[in-house]
Amino acid sequence: MAIMHGKASKYLIRLDKMYRVAAYTLLVFTIGSALFGFLKNFKINTTIVGLIVLIILWAPLFWLVLRMYKKYLSESDKYHRGRKGEGAIWYELQKLNNQYHVYQDAVIKGNQWNIDFIVLGPKGLFVVEVKSHTGNITYANNTLLLNGKPFEKDFLSQIKKQETGLSKFLKSQLGKDIKIQPVIVFSHKWATMHFGMNPVSNSGVYVVQKRLLNKLINSAQQVFSLNDISKIGEQLEKLVV
Repeated sequence: MAIMHGKASKYLIRLDKMYRVAAYTLLVFTIGSALFGFLKNFKINTTIVGLIVLIILWAPLFWLVLRMYKKYLSESDKYHRGRKGEGAIWYELQKLNNQYHVYQDAVIKGNQWNIDFIVLGPKGLFVVEVKSHTGNITYANNTLLLNGKPFEKDFLSQIKKQETGLSKFLKSQLGKDIKIQPVIVFSHKWATMHFGMNPVSNSGVYVVQKRLLNKLINSAQQVFSLNDISKIGEQLEKLVV
């Protein structure tokens, strides 16, 4: 079993949105209750005035709450698919033998992105970006496509930035270049692709299904000594919580 380092991603989108929706809902009922109490104390006809208040104040606020809730559901769904995908890859990487170290949610200071997984072992060093999309993944004009259309982001550029960032960090700490292999893995069983165990075109990036990830790592040609793994691992520890 591989040695696992770090914790799951810190981006608690779902919880944050839930609190916001709850706060706005509470605000609606607090303002409404206060207004009705005020009107009742001054013996104003609450039926007519209440209807006016509902139209002028409550309706727009409820519209705002519903709009936020709809957005919350959309982002929550995306969040959960992503977290489920990362969880599936975590369990997959755990199956590597105990010569491998897996670092989850690595963050390099000064960068706005995180690396889903870094894998270090006798066959080399890998940055692994997890995607949870479903559909047919192909490649054309230096771009990955989903069902014939570009993804919402340029995943190849994304992982190359991660590779470059990690390479610069390790060189600054160890004083030498360390070869890093970038890998994009699709976690869902309904994600299909036909790149096999070869990098996509001349990008140098491997794009694989979950079932091929560990096989790809174990088939790499680079060889690290125990001393190499120890020194690199000491630096990678600085990137995870």
